[in-house]
Amino acid sequence: MRFGDRNPIPLPTTQLSDRVDWNFAETPPEIAAVADADPLDQLRAVNDYVTTTCAYVEDVIDHWKSPTEFFAAKAGDCEDHCVGKYALLRNIGWAAENLGVFAGRDIDGVGHAVLGARIDGDDDIQLLDNRTPIIRPSAQAPWFTPFFGVNEDTSWFYLG
Repeated sequence: MRFGDRNPIPLPTTQLSDRVDWNFAETPPEIAAVADADPLDQLRAVNDYVTTTCAYVEDVIDHWKSPTEFFAAKAGDCEDHCVGKYALLRNIGWAAENLGVFAGRDIDGVGHAVLGARIDGDDDIQLLDNRTPIIRPSAQAPWFTPFFGVNEDTSWFYLG
């Protein structure tokens, strides 16, 4: 999945994506209610829901919680927030090929992760970040440099 002006190098799915449990059986009523809404409105609803109902806590170890673990704890780090948002979007009809969790570094060199969502017909992906309620295209996010991306079907690396 393209990230701003960066093109990915695809990897076999077993490299990264098989290590994450992507399944989540429950869809909160607030999210089910936007299943037929405009895609950008769906992204906003999911981003708002997760950031207001689930606290941010740093991991001592780098363990990506399953959506079930994350929503039960109502807390997690940036990767957990991404996996939770990913699962909710899949539950309301988003295709896996249009979603990806991107791990990399922010402008201060700190490890971070964001969820990328490609709206059908768009070249760029929209970023959902637990640090901000603003959803923006990856081309407008020079503060984040992805190292890799992953979804349930594939994973990819970014060079340079």
